[in-house]
Amino acid sequence: MIYHNSIFYPDDKESLLSLVAPIERKERARAAIVPHMDARKCAPFYRSVFSCIEDGMRIVALLPLHRPPLSSDSAFRLFESKTSEETPLGSVNVGTFGLRDGSAYDEEEYSRELILPFAAYSTPSSELHFIYTYLKKSKDMKELQHFLSSVDDGNTFFLISSNMTAKLPKDEMSRIKAATIDAILSKEHLMDLWQKGKTGACATAEIESVRAVLKGRWELAGEREEDESCGHACFIMR
Repeated sequence: MIYHNSIFYPDDKESLLSLVAPIERKERARAAIVPHMDARKCAPFYRSVFSCIEDGMRIVALLPLHRPPLSSDSAFRLFESKTSEETPLGSVNVGTFGLRDGSAYDEEEYSRELILPFAAYSTPSSELHFIYTYLKKSKDMKELQHFLSSVDDGNTFFLISSNMTAKLPKDEMSRIKAATIDAILSKEHLMDLWQKGKTGACATAEIESVRAVLKGRWELAGEREEDESCGHACFIMR
């Protein structure tokens, strides 16, 4: 179900087209990190990422929950939003891996909806999987890595939604953002740095898990210079 149209992204076809196009096809990639924020401000990052996804590739989106799961879901760490969607730019085919139903989180977490118009326009033949995650411990990361390994078939693209910091005073935000970008580009243990408060990516465990499973390195595809209270950047893994 659609909840956040006209709030975080426009809901009419003409305005959406101005955000998602043009897509200039580039070298195929394996994974990416994109921010969650108003689509009008981050659309260039999404266009850059979708230019590296071949139409027909399976797309697995990892979307961190920003609050603890419902009490009925407390024993689980991975959840699926399973509803296929119709957008002004066309339909999006949403698949399922049989994980815990996560549709209850669709209304609160808008990161899923930011992806929909780009997928409808650029990868209409692709099957998308929206996986909400709540990972706080090393055993949670191992569970995610096991899952990622089981679905990594050579034709799957992993798309992580993550900001570089929470909302912070500008000077602190700039410092944490820079440290987070440097850590993602390095081979450091990201969870250690995040748990010590030295970095701030909300999808730290997901970012490190994808790197471990794909055995690749993140490349910085861009960062927002206009950030005032929350840090944003985009990465690609080829």
